[in-house]
Amino acid sequence: MKKTIAIHLTCAGLLFTSSFAVQADDGEFFDSGFLFRPANQEIPTDLSIFSHSNRVLPGPQQVKIIVNRRNFGEHTVNFIPNEQEGKDAVPCLTMPLLNEVGVKTITFPEYETQDNEACVDLSVLPSATYSFDANKATLTLSVPQIALDNNVRGVVPISMWDQGETSAWATYQLSHYNGSFRDSNANRYSSNSTFFGLQAGFNVGAWRFRSNGSLYRSNGEQHWNFNENYIERDIPTWRSRIRMGDNTTNSSTFTASRIRGIKLESDDTMLSSSEQGYAPTVEGFANASAKVTIRQNGNVIYSTFVAPGPFMINDMYAIPGGGDLEVEIEETNGQVIRYIQPYSVLPSMLREGRWQYSASFGKYRAYSSNFEEPMVGQLTFAHGLPAGVTVYGGAMGSKNYFAGSLGLALNMSDFGGLSADIVRSHAKDQSGNRLSGHAIRVQYAKNLQLTGTNFRLFGYRYSSDGYRDLAQVLSTSRVVNLNNPNNQNEFYNSTLWNKSHEYQASISQNLGDYGSLSLSYAKIQFRNNVRASNSFNIGYSNNIGRVNYFISFNSIDSQWQRRTNSIMLNVSIPLGGGANYAGYSFSRQTGGNYSHDLTLSGSALDNNALTYSVRAGRSKDDTSTGNNYYASTSYKNSIGQLSASIARNHKNSQSQISASGSIVVDKGGILLGQYMTGTAIIVEAPGAADVQLSSHPTIHTNSSGRALIPYATPYRENQVSLSADYYNDNVTLQENHRTAVPTKGAIVLVSFETEQGRSELFTLKHNDKIVPFGSAIYDAEGDQKAIVGPIGRLWMSGLTEIQTFTARWGTNGDSGECSFTINPEMLADSTATTDKEIVCE
Repeated sequence: MKKTIAIHLTCAGLLFTSSFAVQADDGEFFDSGFLFRPANQEIPTDLSIFSHSNRVLPGPQQVKIIVNRRNFGEHTVNFIPNEQEGKDAVPCLTMPLLNEVGVKTITFPEYETQDNEACVDLSVLPSATYSFDANKATLTLSVPQIALDNNVRGVVPISMWDQGETSAWATYQLSHYNGSFRDSNANRYSSNSTFFGLQAGFNVGAWRFRSNGSLYRSNGEQHWNFNENYIERDIPTWRSRIRMGDNTTNSSTFTASRIRGIKLESDDTMLSSSEQGYAPTVEGFANASAKVTIRQNGNVIYSTFVAPGPFMINDMYAIPGGGDLEVEIEETNGQVIRYIQPYSVLPSMLREGRWQYSASFGKYRAYSSNFEEPMVGQLTFAHGLPAGVTVYGGAMGSKNYFAGSLGLALNMSDFGGLSADIVRSHAKDQSGNRLSGHAIRVQYAKNLQLTGTNFRLFGYRYSSDGYRDLAQVLSTSRVVNLNNPNNQNEFYNSTLWNKSHEYQASISQNLGDYGSLSLSYAKIQFRNNVRASNSFNIGYSNNIGRVNYFISFNSIDSQWQRRTNSIMLNVSIPLGGGANYAGYSFSRQTGGNYSHDLTLSGSALDNNALTYSVRAGRSKDDTSTGNNYYASTSYKNSIGQLSASIARNHKNSQSQISASGSIVVDKGGILLGQYMTGTAIIVEAPGAADVQLSSHPTIHTNSSGRALIPYATPYRENQVSLSADYYNDNVTLQENHRTAVPTKGAIVLVSFETEQGRSELFTLKHNDKIVPFGSAIYDAEGDQKAIVGPIGRLWMSGLTEIQTFTARWGTNGDSGECSFTINPEMLADSTATTDKEIVCE
């Protein structure tokens, strides 16, 4: 009981001063009179060591600089002696350093005559202050906003960008799908497909060598697409990127074209987050378990297996340029749904004076042998003008083809963003006929915060009869009537379709306590196909207590099939406080088909590395009524991810198994990891094996103390943290949090300092009495290694060999010292419960 009281009083005793207090020169006073003194401790408690435990000495130091909570990375700062003797050294803040961290020194006359090497007076800046944390080597400045450079705010400075290590890497996705179906005549047939995606690269400094490809094998037919090979690098001072090799022209104004050549363009990822665009997201609806295949320009770019209900795909790897996405949903019951999701980008609203550009030149890369491959050149631009106006446009030319474009984008403040542009084309077709026409496009986006309405995207495009894009002109295929819904070949050659009108709309409405409502609509009308492609979806979501529900209506009418309508209800109930859910779903389709399902899903293990979903129910389709079953699971660890799923609908079945991962080779050796997205971080904590990354719970370090974080945001601060409760007898983590700012495509090394050697807790005694609380422990070189805690407890780490240490305590007449030796080999067989006592002589 006395020991317990002493521990609680220790902290309280440090807060008071009295006649029992001790003081180092110009240090702090700490009262030891309130502290419990064990019966076997005759020497008074000595707290003088705490007076200057973090003294800052003069000289250069590597410190992290924080200005108004923004991290400006590590800088070398010279600390100079304080004018008051005995005080900590103070940082020397120079003009170049202040400018680098965003201070507008030029606006303060007091700094005009200041030498670049001289230490400036921070008090010139009104209300500016600084503090230095020696423990974390962090210099924190508080500067009034008026004294900061607007161009620096919100953007990570170039000085913090890390180009990464020289390394080679490869990342893969492998999946195999198998389906077994029975048609209306009771004939059984099967369908098999395998998808293998591979991205590989090599980094040297700022240069990135890349090769991307995929293999898609379906029912004995094999399609190998491995023709994305290029070299690129960023140009930081221009906020731009140059790429040589296989390229895709910019799609903000013209339809994207694949070329083999060179492209120089501005890179918005180097700008602040609020100035960047968006990546394409595919949302859809599956009436039953289904395989979803996404094509762009005839190539399979994504393939996955989804459960019944609404789905969203937002993890597609690096889709180059633009072009409508062709979505195919192959359901367990044999039904196949195909539609086009238009994909276009609303031009960014640029700030006044800012430029955005792209210049490309190279040989056209055809998707098939039905295209010519002449040289192609394209230039696009956008420039921010006063009053929230952005002007943009460009020109594109090739053999027998030229197109020019001009448009305006208006930032209408409370009324949203609006853009309108016109493209004029002049072409000669394969028969020598001259064609001229235009395409007009209007787009609108707005988030009405007062009403909770979000117009995510609204667009309309009209193309005249003579308008052609480059792919249509270069195609050697004749334009045919595409009204045959069973013509599979024409599905993959969609460039033959001549569009006349195109509409897009996506709106969501927040209803507060009454839930939320969303609506999306897309339509494409073709001149050479009497049937249009239509998709419409409306959904409503809300909750009753902890029970969430979602009701949706979906309608699809495409050039391949007649209109199909579906309505669905989803109910989700959380189980306990974890990530496990029970649910119920109901769907009904055109023709009276329906489905009822009960679901259980969630995750397992402490780090949620294992996810699962099981479903059982009953359904009716065109030919039969019966039971359905579905089960899926996925496990993710430090070296990859493995997933499997199986579904059965009446007498039809589908199954899929997939694996993904990556391999990196750098100066540290070979490292396995999860699927990479191009920019990654290597964590290195020498000797610290099996450390969990608290910032990425499914990842642990390997036996060498290395781990791969497979994804990182380029030009942004990425937080990397190691588990704070890691314990190892033979290695100690000296730090567990770091920050990395990789450039695009970089593989950055983040090293954590560790101390090799055994760690142990001892009780230290001198003359049969415990050594007093606050005694300092020094090694043979005179460096302080530890401090004795209450009741003589001493924690030592980094014990690699036989070492002799000295304990010193007290001031004036009460001072003393003793020495002791630790042999790590004698500790190897000890256990955590062993009382490790050391005699100090």
